[in-house]
Amino acid sequence: TYLILPSTALKIFYAFKWDSFCEGTVHFEDGAIKNEGGCMTEEGERKAMRAFLAVDYAIEGGTLKADALVIYAIIMIFVYAIGIPALYVVLFYRYQHELSVYEPIDIKLSKLARSATERAELKAAVTKFYFGDVTLGYGITDQTFDMLNSISETAKFKNWLAASGTPR
Repeated sequence: TYLILPSTALKIFYAFKWDSFCEGTVHFEDGAIKNEGGCMTEEGERKAMRAFLAVDYAIEGGTLKADALVIYAIIMIFVYAIGIPALYVVLFYRYQHELSVYEPIDIKLSKLARSATERAELKAAVTKFYFGDVTLGYGITDQTFDMLNSISETAKFKNWLAASGTPR
C-alpha cells in the first residue's frame, strides 16, 4: 500500500479541483478578466460561470453527480489518505518490540504533558532510533548488543539472529 498511497491520495484530492468556463463574452481590463465571477452575453446580460471537474469535464459542478463525488472523496480521504498511514503508525507502535533491535519506545501522553524528564528521555530514544548504527546502515555492531539491557535479552536477540540467518 505504501507504493500506491501517494498517487491514489492525489487522485482523491483531484475531486476538489474544478475548472470554470464562461458561456458568454469575457471582458478584459488592463490585461485581466473583469467579470466578477460572471460572464456577459452578447445582449449584455450577466450569466454565471459553469464549473467542471478538472480531470473529467463530463462532471459539471452543482449537479447530484458532482456532490456525490465530493462526499465520496471526503470519505476516502479519511479512509485512505489518513487512515492507512494512521494504521501503519498504530501497528508499528504496537509491534515495535518485535521489529526493532532497540528498546521499545513507550509513549505515555499524561507523563509527557507534565514531565520535562520524560520528554527528554523520549527525545533521546527517538534520536537513538533514527540515527543509530542499524538505521544508518552500519549493520549490527557491538554497540547494538550493548543497548540490550539484560543477558536474557541479549541471548534472545543472538538466537533470533542465528535463526534468521543474519550474519553478525
